[in-house]
Amino acid sequence: MFEIKEKTKLKLSIYGSEYEISKPTYGQTSALQEKLKGEGDKESMSLMKNFVSSLGLPEEVINEMELDHFLALIEHISGKKN
Repeated sequence: MFEIKEKTKLKLSIYGSEYEISKPTYGQTSALQEKLKGEGDKESMSLMKNFVSSLGLPEEVINEMELDHFLALIEHISGKKN
């Protein structure tokens, strides 16, 4: 029998501080992809920031991240790069 007991959490260490966020659901990821279609860079960044914040990472932490680090986090969350 195939069984999934609980949702996955991601543990992050960002600039020496520890955080735990939820792994995005299929629905959350699909909604983000739909919203990103046809959006400009500025709006896309805002949507991605809101997405990561909705997973549990405080907005003030995101605001203080270097852009390359934020983009690497997006890749890690999406499973494209580990």
